[in-house]
Amino acid sequence: MLNILALVLVVGVAAPVIQVPNVVGLSYERAKARLNARGLQTGNVVPGYCQQPIGAVCRQNPQAGRKVDITEPVHLIVSRGPKR
Repeated sequence: MLNILALVLVVGVAAPVIQVPNVVGLSYERAKARLNARGLQTGNVVPGYCQQPIGAVCRQNPQAGRKVDITEPVHLIVSRGPKR
């Protein structure tokens, strides 16, 4: 009898992991440019009230310093100014 053994090897390429930069306090345009320079994309961008100047990033998710898959977007809350 002839035994045939087949071995299938599947090689996948994982997306690079990158550390998220801090963009809080930057204007939306500068924050987007900094993220793009690292190979990251912006995700949802929503307005919110905070003490940052109007148009500056109040919060980001994921937070600065976290290591993420390069395909994970960074969501931003952009200041509408302080709530009155």
